[in-house]
Amino acid sequence: MAMVLIDGENFRAKLGEVFKTSGRPKPSWYSYNFKGLFERVLGDIKIERKVFYFAKIQEHPNTLEKSRQLIEEQRLLKTHLEKQGFEVILAGRVQGQFEKVFFKKKILVFKEKGVDVRIAVDMVCMACDKKTDEIILGSSDSDLHPAVNEVKRRSVKCIYLGFETSSNVGLSRNAGRTILIRNSEVLKFSSQKTILVDAVDCFVDKDGLIFKQMQEMLNSFPNKKVLLTGANDEQFKTFGLDKMPYEVFTLKHNPEKTDPEYYRKMLSHFGLSAEDVVYFEHNPEAVKSAESVGIKTYFYDSEKKDLPPLKDFLTQNV
Repeated sequence: MAMVLIDGENFRAKLGEVFKTSGRPKPSWYSYNFKGLFERVLGDIKIERKVFYFAKIQEHPNTLEKSRQLIEEQRLLKTHLEKQGFEVILAGRVQGQFEKVFFKKKILVFKEKGVDVRIAVDMVCMACDKKTDEIILGSSDSDLHPAVNEVKRRSVKCIYLGFETSSNVGLSRNAGRTILIRNSEVLKFSSQKTILVDAVDCFVDKDGLIFKQMQEMLNSFPNKKVLLTGANDEQFKTFGLDKMPYEVFTLKHNPEKTDPEYYRKMLSHFGLSAEDVVYFEHNPEAVKSAESVGIKTYFYDSEKKDLPPLKDFLTQNV
């Protein structure tokens, strides 16, 4: 059984390069299908553990707001990876330091410290303790050459997991076997679920006023959003649904959202399956209706307007 050890930031940077060269926007990593990607590229290799390593991010006094944003994003990514069956180890730290650039101007740069050391230690310990006979290394850090040499000396096979457009030739040769992730594979697993949003009395009131905090929360997700309603032509104007920031879908009360047929027709209209969407709705009967056709649905209490649990639901399911 093989152990998969991944340098999280190094691996994420390589994924980002693929999106950049392909002219595609980077997805939010806490919604990316890492599980699907690894199952595709590792094929029939039997895996015992899959571990992502990241440096722990700490607040920096000069950039408190940015630091807190990065900490929250790391928390979301950790939760997302664990849900997909990966272990996440926080090793070392992200260190902020000022570096000189042009004209002696200094900028604050954040750099990881200690992740490569932890991966190297774990590789050697696994080999010494005979916990595995094969290690798949998802890192292009040349500092890991000594660790690769040591595990090979102890008769543990080592596979270098890299990318077709930016592989580390030295590690590839040293490991003995290489698996390269194709750009097409990276892009294939970036597809994100469509967020279906209850329109009237949730995202917008009957006077056409948008719940701005909800809009800001939704805009933090790169996913496509569609507002669902049953409004007829007159109500469409009255509720201001013709002025919404997202696409609006309605069947004009034929049938209502409390009827499962509404969701079957909606999915057919967009060419989607129930697995391609997530939904939140304030009407309990409509929630049951959507769930009956297989749509992952969250009951949102429009009286409480409690957004953090809703955001957690979306983060864990998109």
